[in-house]
Amino acid sequence: MSLKSFHLVFILAAALLACGFGIWNLRVASVTGAHPVAVAVSFGVAAALLAYVPFFVRNMLAVSYL
Repeated sequence: MSLKSFHLVFILAAALLACGFGIWNLRVASVTGAHPVAVAVSFGVAAALLAYVPFFVRNMLAVSYL
């Protein structure tokens, strides 16, 4: 696995983890009244990571040695 593909898999895994944390926090918030800021931050981080993917892919197409 090249460094580029590892980086891409790592970004997608982090976004999936952030979404999972947000969903888990939504489920817990309905029972315990958890803070909604954590939900917003986790979904915001996931959105930022997913928005970074096209930028990363476009920049890494020009780099052939990785």
